[in-house]
Amino acid sequence: MKPAILAGALAALVTGIIITAQAALLARSGGTLGAARTGLFTYLLGGAAAAAILAILTLRPDRPVAPTPGQILVVAVAGLMGVAILTGIAFSGQRVGVGAALGAMLLGQMAAAILVDAFGWGGAAIPVTLPRLAGLAALAAGVWLLLPRG
Repeated sequence: MKPAILAGALAALVTGIIITAQAALLARSGGTLGAARTGLFTYLLGGAAAAAILAILTLRPDRPVAPTPGQILVVAVAGLMGVAILTGIAFSGQRVGVGAALGAMLLGQMAAAILVDAFGWGGAAIPVTLPRLAGLAALAAGVWLLLPRG
């Protein structure tokens, strides 16, 4: 296996672990602060940390930061999506558990990714096929099994 592929897979694995830890913290906080406050406070504090890091990186003369208005718009939309994601985790995690919440999120991601692939928005178009739909159905069954009963 190529080192770049191994590094990418390990980074994705660690990211998945971090997402799970964050989801647990958000679910707990969402139960006390409320989902919207949790999502907004998380972004406020994370944004302050990101601003400090960006300021440090911008001070490097060999890497000036001069984003275009289009780039700023794209990042702003992504930031708003991030608030929705964190709020959704804070809301759903406390109601169905972190495992079921992340499973349902993964199902949503895979369904959206199949559409992205079908239209070629991420690169070459990959058609929707019966095996891909069967994979989605298997994920949906897994999510159903993860949901708490009662």
